[in-house]
Amino acid sequence: MSAPTVHLDFNSIAASYLKQSAGVTRVVSIHLLDLIPPITSSSVIHDNACGPGVTALDILDRCKRLNITPPPKIHCTDKFDGMVNVLRSVVMEQDLSNIITAEVMDSADLSTIPDTTFTHSITNFGLFLADSAKGAREIYRTLKPGGAAGVTVWKKAGNMELAYKVQKTIKPEAEMEWPVSIDWTKEGYLASVLEEGGFEKSKISVSEKEVLVKLDDVEEFVELLGSTFYEPFRRDMTEEERTTVWNENLRRVVREDGLQFKMVAWVAVAEK
Repeated sequence: MSAPTVHLDFNSIAASYLKQSAGVTRVVSIHLLDLIPPITSSSVIHDNACGPGVTALDILDRCKRLNITPPPKIHCTDKFDGMVNVLRSVVMEQDLSNIITAEVMDSADLSTIPDTTFTHSITNFGLFLADSAKGAREIYRTLKPGGAAGVTVWKKAGNMELAYKVQKTIKPEAEMEWPVSIDWTKEGYLASVLEEGGFEKSKISVSEKEVLVKLDDVEEFVELLGSTFYEPFRRDMTEEERTTVWNENLRRVVREDGLQFKMVAWVAVAEK
């Protein structure tokens, strides 16, 4: 049974996404790139639900390091225009328009992208934000035969658990919620969604990637969990509770629990 979910405003943190995610999505992205089939100059890549282009930029870094020239074409899409605009700014600043394209597009509806377009389709923490079954079908449809998909979702989100713990110190009656369906935390669920999308069970492999996030001091936690991204956890609070009381309780919880939290990702690679 799925627990209730909260709405997270990804547009509100587009410009500070990497900082707000404590760099964890990048760590997992780099790990995923080690698992998928090798990328070459002739690859055609989809950075699906791309956010500010974390995976696309990681791919370019990898190509530079491995002397893959010219780098492959990377098509980036995300349903949040704030994220796409941040990426477009980077593309313009770094003169990458001949390599990276960025469009506003929901991962559950890639209808403007033809069938069998990509050699690699990467969805780094994005499949759970749309209709997952439709999203998986679109990943499968847009892959070339023999192409590979890389998909990551959270098994354990320590930052959210910390936010809920602080929330309940202020509002003990608050119902425990998750940023996405709790089904994603269960072993086998990600694979079942990819199967529903069309991938054969024998061609899906799922592993875990654990990341321990350590911050330097308590005030870094205050800055992290004080952002608008965590605003849903402060709903129904007074202005004083949302600011002063929240920060006081956050400091106390962090001092008790330590200056770190654990994130664990499910990492899937599926071949068409």
